[in-house]
Amino acid sequence: MTCAEYLKAKGYNPQAIGVDKFRVNPCPFCNHNDCFTVFNETNSWYCFSEERGGGFKELRRAFGEEVKEEVEVEQKEKVQDFTYLIEALHEFIARTDYYKRRGLKKTIEKYKLGYSVIGLNYLAGKIPNLKPAKDTERQAFYSCYKFILPIWDSDGTCRYFISRRDDEEASKYKEKYRKDAPKTYNLAGLPARIFNDRYLTSDNPPSRLFIVEGIFDALSLEEEGYNAIALNSVANFSKFLELCKANKSKLEDTEFVLIPDNDDAGRNLERHFKEDFIFNSRTVKLPDTKDANEYLVKYGQLREVIEDLLNRKDTVFWISDYLYDFLASLGNQKIISTGFKKLDELLGGGLRSGLTILGGLTSLGKTSFALQVAKNIAEQNIPVFYFTLEEGRNELMGKLFSNIAYGYGLKISYLDLIRRTFKEKEEDLKLSIEKFKGVGEHIAIFEGTFQTTVEAIREEVERFVLNSETVPVVFVDYIQILKAPDGEFRTDKQALDYTVSELKRIARDFSCVVIGISSINRGSYGVEFSYEALKESGGIEYTADTILGLQFPLSEKEQKTNNTAERVRENFKKEPVNIELTILKNRYGRAHEEIKLSFYPKYSYFEEAK
Repeated sequence: MTCAEYLKAKGYNPQAIGVDKFRVNPCPFCNHNDCFTVFNETNSWYCFSEERGGGFKELRRAFGEEVKEEVEVEQKEKVQDFTYLIEALHEFIARTDYYKRRGLKKTIEKYKLGYSVIGLNYLAGKIPNLKPAKDTERQAFYSCYKFILPIWDSDGTCRYFISRRDDEEASKYKEKYRKDAPKTYNLAGLPARIFNDRYLTSDNPPSRLFIVEGIFDALSLEEEGYNAIALNSVANFSKFLELCKANKSKLEDTEFVLIPDNDDAGRNLERHFKEDFIFNSRTVKLPDTKDANEYLVKYGQLREVIEDLLNRKDTVFWISDYLYDFLASLGNQKIISTGFKKLDELLGGGLRSGLTILGGLTSLGKTSFALQVAKNIAEQNIPVFYFTLEEGRNELMGKLFSNIAYGYGLKISYLDLIRRTFKEKEEDLKLSIEKFKGVGEHIAIFEGTFQTTVEAIREEVERFVLNSETVPVVFVDYIQILKAPDGEFRTDKQALDYTVSELKRIARDFSCVVIGISSINRGSYGVEFSYEALKESGGIEYTADTILGLQFPLSEKEQKTNNTAERVRENFKKEPVNIELTILKNRYGRAHEEIKLSFYPKYSYFEEAK
């Protein structure tokens, strides 16, 4: 007997509201309208008002009937049946456009992708694998996971699901608790599942199966009519291999097509396939993008490139493959003004996508200069991500406010500002406050620690680009503090080589400007800024597109004292301090040029010397 038939026998009249879905008004339990839904396909029900539901047995119990449990095994399976909850959360799908922004349409309904306004808090306590939050921090953590991705078994039952992070909510959580929420949340106490593993256990498996890493990559391929499995992690390759071996006789005629991510994890997965996979398989790689979902989002379709790759005898991308992208890109490269006229001129118009390194002597104003450039970029309504690994957000905001105020002729030093010892009247500050507010709407300052990694920066950029379809300018202050992967590098120089190359990859992958602030060798403190100053700072001279350096003018470097600290103190007694910005390397304009700057350290303010 179905739930719908049972309700009819009870005198209710279920009305069809879609494919295999019925609505009962009023609800038999809360007496409200438009809240009780029956899902005929899975023979389940849910009351959205009272937030309860289940299968046929639960419906009978809700009406007060006594229902015997048949066997303990069945009870265990019942506990792991999340179908009615998935059906319920799918009802809220109209409240988000997240899946559509990921390029999905047909698969939203096909896989009953879900959305929870309050994240996992909605499910906590309803299933034994997710206990209710005991404190506000756990509640905030659960709130991060709003997107529910079910894994369906061949019998149409969902016994496992993955929760995907909402990046905006995760940023709030990180801001408040100084902790990162992982991209996905897997249910505790249950073994990790492979998305669409039902294809491997089917009596009639598909003739061709695509294997990818991420669930959105698999959904992207399914969107185009292909059958796809997602491992959900390269670590699940062994589980996947065991499933294939267990169903070897069924899979003998199936062709497996691996589409690895274009990164280290993808290369690792490709190696596993070559060395350990015993079935009929081949590998194809997508050009230009990291994975299948990124390709779908970027180009709006996958089928054309997939079919082309499948019909090739080789896996090489010839330059003809990039011709149309190249032609479309001509004249479209964005050039961003630094706000310094002479610098823009020497850079060939301004900053282009790529990695720029700003080096110089300690205390010479690298952060102040970077902040002023960031402010100038924000004034162009371009988003700026400033990752500060040493100074705090309030310190940088103080310097920025002092800089803006000085531009309006107000001499409010950073120290006067934080001590609130300035004498300016409130009405005199109105312009500075309005300017700060306007600029601040385009600058995000991320406080880091000595544990912050370049991968964390990539995640923040990727999240923003995905959600806003806008590319930020990225500042990293400073690059030597970024933490490299544990145990992979023997020396600091090797670790920094990795950091610099990964920052360059961020610039390349997102076509964005990345500006990294770098320290210099102590041995170079008393000499002119050069490649030698960066020699122990990783492969900066080879990897960076542009290298800028702040230094004292040559005449002031030739002072009598050889004590660097004494030289800095002497020069900083004057106002303004004479500084030179030297262009050591420049892929897009003139190199080995100097720009004379006047620096007002009290106000974190630079201007081109007159």
